[in-house]
Amino acid sequence: LMSSICICLGMMILWRDSLAECAKRRALNPNVLEVLLPSIAAGGAGCLTNIALKAVGVLLRASAPGVEIFTWAVLVALPALVQLNYLNRGLQLYPQTVFLPIYTAILVLLSTVVGAIFYEEHTELMAQPRWQ
Repeated sequence: LMSSICICLGMMILWRDSLAECAKRRALNPNVLEVLLPSIAAGGAGCLTNIALKAVGVLLRASAPGVEIFTWAVLVALPALVQLNYLNRGLQLYPQTVFLPIYTAILVLLSTVVGAIFYEEHTELMAQPRWQ
């Protein structure tokens, strides 16, 4: 996940002017692969934000020490800023009717899969009788 986010960020930084020019030239019919760059960056960062927010909630419920809560709160802020930055960048470049559905689908898919893996919720799901 982190490598794909970094690749998307790097490509968007390297080809910033080219992406903007192509988005202006094809405003009504943008290249889907180019729309995926800010979508994956924002959706991946949003996924990490969701995981960190769940960790903060678990720590607050468990009455954890303030240092641990503060550490996870900082970890929430960093990907949230990246998410907002690339969400805004995608909305600047592409029509909202094209960008938002792609971004939302990626955010939901990544949050579900990565959250299940990170919190090992997949083991409980696979232990249900219908999966055996």
